[in-house]
Amino acid sequence: MRPGTRTPNCAGNPEVGSRGQVVVIGSGAGGAVAAWVLAEAGFEVTVLEKGKNYFRGLGDAAGLGPPVFGGDEIRDARGWPGMDAFAEPRTLRSQGDAEDGVARTFTGDVNLLPGTVGGGTTHWDAKVPRFWKLDLALRSRLGPVEGADVVDWPFGYDDLVPYYERCEALLGVAGDLAATPEFVLEEAPRGPYPLPPNPPMYAARVFQESARQSGYQVHPAPEAINSRPYDARPTCNNCGYCSRYGCPVNARGGAAVTFLHRAMRAGARLVTRAMVTRIVTDAKGRATHVEYLSGGELQPATIAADVVVLAASAVESARIALLSACSRHPDGLGNRSGRVGRTLCFHVSTFAAAVMPQRLHSYRGRAASHFMLEPCVPTRDWSGVTGVPWLRGGVVEVGGSSYLLDEAKLYDELPFFRRAQHKQLMRSSPLRDRLLGLQMLGEDLPQLANRVDLDPEVRDVYGLPVARVTYSWHRHEKLASLYWGLRLRKLCRDAGSEWAFFYPAGLGLTRAEEAVSTRHQSGTLRMGPDPERSVVDAFGRMHDAPNVVVTDGSVFPTSGAFNPTLTIMAVALRSATALAHGEAAARSADASLLYNPGPLERHRPLPEGQLSGGKARAGSA
Repeated sequence: MRPGTRTPNCAGNPEVGSRGQVVVIGSGAGGAVAAWVLAEAGFEVTVLEKGKNYFRGLGDAAGLGPPVFGGDEIRDARGWPGMDAFAEPRTLRSQGDAEDGVARTFTGDVNLLPGTVGGGTTHWDAKVPRFWKLDLALRSRLGPVEGADVVDWPFGYDDLVPYYERCEALLGVAGDLAATPEFVLEEAPRGPYPLPPNPPMYAARVFQESARQSGYQVHPAPEAINSRPYDARPTCNNCGYCSRYGCPVNARGGAAVTFLHRAMRAGARLVTRAMVTRIVTDAKGRATHVEYLSGGELQPATIAADVVVLAASAVESARIALLSACSRHPDGLGNRSGRVGRTLCFHVSTFAAAVMPQRLHSYRGRAASHFMLEPCVPTRDWSGVTGVPWLRGGVVEVGGSSYLLDEAKLYDELPFFRRAQHKQLMRSSPLRDRLLGLQMLGEDLPQLANRVDLDPEVRDVYGLPVARVTYSWHRHEKLASLYWGLRLRKLCRDAGSEWAFFYPAGLGLTRAEEAVSTRHQSGTLRMGPDPERSVVDAFGRMHDAPNVVVTDGSVFPTSGAFNPTLTIMAVALRSATALAHGEAAARSADASLLYNPGPLERHRPLPEGQLSGGKARAGSA
């Protein structure tokens, strides 16, 4: 580091390697993986995270301590651990608004991700399916779609397999290979899961039997959630607070507890409350240092970098690149092609639900314990009448429900209901205890007009231009949502429901800022071989600034039909291996360079009375 560089709020071992200084921007899935690989390889790694650290014991030789969070519905209503939509908003407009010169139509929560150590995996529900071969070769296998920029990835499924395997082994993924449908294994062949599946949710079992009679194969979802003690973390206790909440016992793997913890043990330093404002480059266009605002006082700080790893999320990484404009990069860092911020994708949500006569307790367990993957198989059923050559839905998560406070607010919003009727609804609980919920996360086709740029007027609490999202659904997304929504509603009816409904995307029933709230972001810094049509190469290096390596979901050429986090981690592991050991090692996936997890650590015991899954305490794992 340069003399005088500020590094407040640091944790980790100051005695670090000597292969060069790497600054990692963001501590989520892509940043934490890259930090771990590079720290193990002997680089001097500093991780800049704008948020706070809610994980006790990260980097501590004594192991992780009990978390500072748990199942607290009121805390969720306060926005923990997400970005503050008032202090750090985004703005939104549609493609039509942009064509008409409208600056924005909404300011607030536009797909805001957690701004904290661990990123989105702080509150994820830890579903970790692999992408299919099809996801990485969409154009060559299915062909183009008018109005969309469908492309193939610069590598194939086989290239990712060893990186998937290593990430799964580290996370401790639980799944059931024997129950996985054959059509899934044809597209994503794999070996056994590291852990057996967790207990099934009752709601999922009810739906599974009904779907089986209609020819659908519902099976346990792969989850980075311990079904037995693993990596010195306890078994899941199925408390019911996964999605949107921190794990109260550290049974759930993730960026912080799995990768960042190891990175810090290997010498990486973590700097919290560090809001990156710009990546500075020299006359040759190479990154030289990173500027950020430090601590609660927002003091300007600078840190030198031989390499910058950009992993702040698809929206925020694009924003940082645009904020880093200079004479050598006048339109933003790495933006000679004009593609920075382009082809932004969000998975499109389609909801279906059944109100059952029996109580299902769907709010217990792990958000959703089963998958239905038939909608991931493309169909040409409607191509003759819609003009869209093929339709593809996405992964269907089975078994979820609302929580108690959410349910109470839902009934309160119903018109013409008296207070006594609200009490009766809470007692019978049709929208919680008797609800069988399904959510399909559908393929979102990339469009050049869906993009991130800098809002010309709105500033955040730091005084920086906020990210402006221009987004509209393609006709494919609307039709795929309708096609599969009708079928999911029928399956809900066939399960014996009293009432079944579905909630499609893009059909006028919801505002856009709500419809894109899956928190799955991709695109904006697309990878590819052609510098005129992509921003980074197949190993995440910016074409115009090769010592800036991008390792988050922004590099995805297409969104895929599955939860993206495991693939973000696998791609980050591949790119970081290339950075540390060279392209040849990354292409061959040399097993000696993929880092075995090593001996498991014992973590600090939980406080008296706070139990892990089963009867054992966390300290006895």
